[in-house]
Amino acid sequence: MTLDESARIALAAAILLGLVFAVTLFGPAASALAVLVAGALIWSLLVARVAGDSRVSPVGNDTDDRYRAVLDGVADPLMLLAEARIVYANSAALTLFGSHIDGQDVRLAIRHPAIAAVLGDPEGVGSAEIGGLAGDPRIWEVRIAPNEGNRRLIHMVDRSARHSAERARVDFVANASHELRTPLANIGGYAETLADDAAGGDPATRARFVSIIASETKRLSALVEDLMALSRIEADKHAAPQTVVDLRPLAARVIAERRDAITLDAGDAAFMIRGDAVQLSQLLHNLNDNAAKYGTAGGGIINRLVHDDAGRICLSVIDQGAGIPAAHIPRLTERFYRVDAARSQSAGGTGLGLSIVKHIAERHRATLDIRSDIGKGTTVCVTFEAAVILLSSN
Repeated sequence: MTLDESARIALAAAILLGLVFAVTLFGPAASALAVLVAGALIWSLLVARVAGDSRVSPVGNDTDDRYRAVLDGVADPLMLLAEARIVYANSAALTLFGSHIDGQDVRLAIRHPAIAAVLGDPEGVGSAEIGGLAGDPRIWEVRIAPNEGNRRLIHMVDRSARHSAERARVDFVANASHELRTPLANIGGYAETLADDAAGGDPATRARFVSIIASETKRLSALVEDLMALSRIEADKHAAPQTVVDLRPLAARVIAERRDAITLDAGDAAFMIRGDAVQLSQLLHNLNDNAAKYGTAGGGIINRLVHDDAGRICLSVIDQGAGIPAAHIPRLTERFYRVDAARSQSAGGTGLGLSIVKHIAERHRATLDIRSDIGKGTTVCVTFEAAVILLSSN
């Protein structure tokens, strides 16, 4: 109860007490004015109480300020409704729709049939997913829930990331199915042809078909291996590696396993990071695979390790190829994205190499940067935080 209400109650009680004395001393006629005044005060008290109950809390009261501060502290848009009218919108809602929505019918603020349907329901509560609000590209889950005083609270949650992830999953399954179907169809087709006596009787034809089957089998196997590797890396992405690894000898081993002309430029320094040696080896193999496939035939490849000015470790793989147009670079790490699909498939690429590199880099809390100059070549740089090695005092 507020101070004003207490004062009105006390005054009404005093007038009523005076009324008793007035009736006793002067009779009923003399107390008419006192009756009117007391009734007016009691009536104003009741009206004030009803109005106070219909608000979230008394205006200007500390409780009201705290209530609004809580709503404004929520990052999601929130709107408090009295029937269908917005009586309060937090900062996030005003940013999304504009300050003009304060006091507006919510059906004008959120112009969407799904919201109108929920508000028109006798219960007046529920949820709906909608998009394209106020020119905003995000997808929102709009929840309408009951609130105190016969009011309703609208809570809007951004579901864009979930929709994007679902779209990426659907695209991935579709692309993977397509990539798997092509070699399987080729293997099945040539195997059936070989089973035919007419084609199978020609040794040259048999040899060519068997070679194609072997090539497609190898391509299929590489694709399955990359899909499994990607799955394993994604499963571990939240667990940062803790083993200390020196990148220089690891890079030297990877280069020694390859037949390409690769130079290691690292000097004699140690390049210690916390990492997964198996995944880091795969990262190096994938980067060098790309450099060998898309670099200039016979051109050298450089693997370079340096400490930058911030104390981080930069691993770069540099080729001398034709370069990549700038428009393609932001999409190179997408699964199955190819700048030149025909060339990639003829070179035996699965379309997952750089996507795997990106996920390995993310698991190692490293950054991936791709720079390319047309006619000069491409540099892919992975930058790691250096491991802090604590030496024993003994």
